[in-house]
Amino acid sequence: MKEGDIMENDFSNTKWFYFDDGANPYGILGSRQDLLFKMIVSWQPEMIDNDRFQCHEPTEAYHRPVSYQFKKNALVEFAKEWQRCNSQISSSYEDLMFWGNFFETYGKKYGCLTEFHENGIC
Repeated sequence: MKEGDIMENDFSNTKWFYFDDGANPYGILGSRQDLLFKMIVSWQPEMIDNDRFQCHEPTEAYHRPVSYQFKKNALVEFAKEWQRCNSQISSSYEDLMFWGNFFETYGKKYGCLTEFHENGIC
């Protein structure tokens, strides 16, 4: 399985998404964040660990373009999921740096930055 692949499970509706932040400081910038954000908006993911996600149902964004508000809500819901998952696993400093940068970038773009700062997300 390579980065960005969605693997379908034969015996259920479940899909798995693997994301690799590159394991280097340059992985925190560029198209990797775009790919991750597209997955978040399109799939309603549940985080398994820092780079694996279980995707249950595609959202309307999977089928057609969606509004700014839809993307903002998807980002906020994913931030809650990330915070829940991150409290249960140990993360490297690099992973924390990647996710902090991700939430900083998209929080600024979608007007959630103050909320993310207040809740210790970034």
